[in-house]
Parts: sequence; C-alpha cells; structure tokens
Amino acid sequence: NCRLLEGDTLESVQKHIESIIPEGARLQMERHQVRTEGGTAWRYVAKVPVEGDAAGVRTLMQHFAACGCKNTALYGSFSDSSADRIKKSEFHALSDGTCFDNPGSLAACWELFRPHAAEFDSVLCVNDIAAASLIHHLTEEGIRVPQDIQVACFGSSEIARLFSPAITAVTLDNMELGRQTVSIFSYLQKSDPNVSVSVRVAGKLIVRESTCPTGMHPPLPERHPSKDNA
Repeated sequence: NCRLLEGDTLESVQKHIESIIPEGARLQMERHQVRTEGGTAWRYVAKVPVEGDAAGVRTLMQHFAACGCKNTALYGSFSDSSADRIKKSEFHALSDGTCFDNPGSLAACWELFRPHAAEFDSVLCVNDIAAASLIHHLTEEGIRVPQDIQVACFGSSEIARLFSPAITAVTLDNMELGRQTVSIFSYLQKSDPNVSVSVRVAGKLIVRESTCPTGMHPPLPERHPSKDNA
C-alpha cells in the first residue's frame, strides 16, 4: 500500500489492479492531478470497458446472422431514451434496416410496424416488454415466431423467460457482477484512497424459443425440461 504521488507511473498502479479484472478484459488507466494537504498528487482511475448497449446490439445482430436472418428491424425505441439512442445508432451502423419507434404506446408502435411485417425476417426489440407485445400481435395476425419471423431483445426480467415462446435476450450477468463487486471491495479496503476502480460487467446472450440458428429446430420451452427426454 503506497502513497500515489507525482512521479508514480501508470504501470505501478496497473499491477495492483490487473489481478482483479476478468481474464482477457482490456484495462484502461487514467491519471488526474489533484491537490492535497501534502502537495500535488495523482488520482488513478482504472476502467475495464466491456459490453454495453452498443455491444449488445452487435451481439444480437451476430446472433440473427447465425440464424440465417438478412433483414432485421429495430422495434420499440423511445426518442427521449439515451440508452435507446445508443441502440439505434449502433443498429444503423450495422444495418440498413428500419427503426420503428414507440410514439407513445406499444399499440401505436405495432400499427407502424404492421404494414411492413412481411418485409422482415427478424426484429430486435429494445426491451422485453416491447418484444412480448410484438410477439402477441404477430401471433394474432397468424405470423409464427420463430418460423416466420425471429425476435430477440434486451432485458433481464422474468418476462422474456416466462413468455410463450420464451424470448432470446441479452441480459446482465448478475453472478459476474457480484463476483467483481466483492473483489473490488476487497481491493479498495487495502488500497490508497486516491485509487478508484470501475469494472463494467458484460451482458450475455441467452438463446430461447423466439430465435432459431440455421439448421436447428426451435429450442424446446425452458419451462418443460421433461420434453428433452421425449
């Protein structure tokens, strides 16, 4: 445990932190000059940039490609949501597909999408509520998921897991978040107060019934494991 004063290097601090970050993660170090009672000191900030909304879009688009999909729409985004703006920006960077914004209700969003449903083989929904609403409307129109159109979303609620068909989603890895929180807390208890650590945990893709990789049958419902032995 050393005092981080002017002259210390990023490398000396980095060695303290590398042992607690996820294996394979890329560590970024920043140094900020601060005033203290003893003079000028340096405050070091460690960051591990990993998956966020933009990376989640990439993950889902890659999954759609693996499922043989070639024409994807973005569905349910709010114009005043910063997270949805990030998703839209990344979606436009990766695809020429159309975005169907939520103009105030999911029912209104469906009315915008409905005339164009036959144009798409996949839909990326900004959250699991939008995905559940979309699948409900598609089913009422006789459009099958995933046979006619595949659907995936962002979301970690029980909606995606319990809906029928269960919805493929990118979700936060809560187990990894807990592990990293404990590791960082243990480190900071012993470290210099001028050091802070930021670790953002990656999301993970959970493939369910609403998507189907090429050459595979749609996955069986998670709620009926006995079917696996039928």
